[in-house]
Amino acid sequence: ESFSRMWPGDRLGRKKALDRHHAAIKSALAAARGGSVLIVGHAATHDFVADSLCPDQHQAEHHTPFCVPHTSVTEILEQGDGGWRIEAFGIDGKEWLEHLEHVGENPNLQELYARQQRLGELVFQVEQGMKCKEAAPVSSAPA
Repeated sequence: ESFSRMWPGDRLGRKKALDRHHAAIKSALAAARGGSVLIVGHAATHDFVADSLCPDQHQAEHHTPFCVPHTSVTEILEQGDGGWRIEAFGIDGKEWLEHLEHVGENPNLQELYARQQRLGELVFQVEQGMKCKEAAPVSSAPA
């Protein structure tokens, strides 16, 4: 699909691969009726799925040709309808699993993560409301 070298931040050069990953992830999310995303795949998959769902958070330094280490995990959490947050990008799978086990054993951490998730959802809702207000046409008062 891309026969030339990709450069970080090159939106035009990344477009075809990004569009393909975007269509695939949207289809999977629609079939699952939403939810969070866990990526365990080839390096470019981590890059393009993260960029598709979280373009403002996904750093250009993590664009292809950058490669996450083998057996890495990227975790993307749903923040509301159409909102996503990168929780972890390209971390070692064993390290990620140990972290999950630690959280699973500690009710205080579970509560903290639940509150953090809820806060992220609320922030997303407020940001969406602000974008709607900014996009609304300004009516002029009669003279």
